Amino acid sequence: MEGFDQRSRDLAPREAMDDTSLGGAAVPSTKTEPPPGAEFAAWLLMARRLREDVLGRELFSDPAWDILLDIYAAEGRGERIQISSLAPMSNVPSSTARRWAHKLEALGLLERDRDTRDQRLSYIRLSRYGHDRVMVFIERLTAKGPPPPIIR
Repeated sequence: MEGFDQRSRDLAPREAMDDTSLGGAAVPSTKTEPPPGAEFAAWLLMARRLREDVLGRELFSDPAWDILLDIYAAEGRGERIQISSLAPMSNVPSSTARRWAHKLEALGLLERDRDTRDQRLSYIRLSRYGHDRVMVFIERLTAKGPPPPIIR
């Protein structure tokens, strides 16, 4: 997986990475050590977007998974994500993104923080439990190695 970090940054959705595309919603955080598999999470999300581009967005919708992956990858880039950014991150309407955020919060996978300087802004992040669940998934998937060849 050497060089994977740069490839995933190059291929990751711009909505999640570019501060200007989100109206400044992706905010650097103070974390310095990326979580294990953050690059892989960004790559998985990029693969989902590529699938939508090739086969059509109307066939696929998994906003909860997109939100979890994108927030996990954002942690790796040291960014904080505004709650208002969830819709572009998950390619769904704002109401759908908020509904999923509430559900993920209720399940203990996400937590919400208010901005200390501007109480109108809130940020969403993975809870410790959510972080651990995504990390376990990535670790288990990567431990399986590449898919086996198809034997005919």
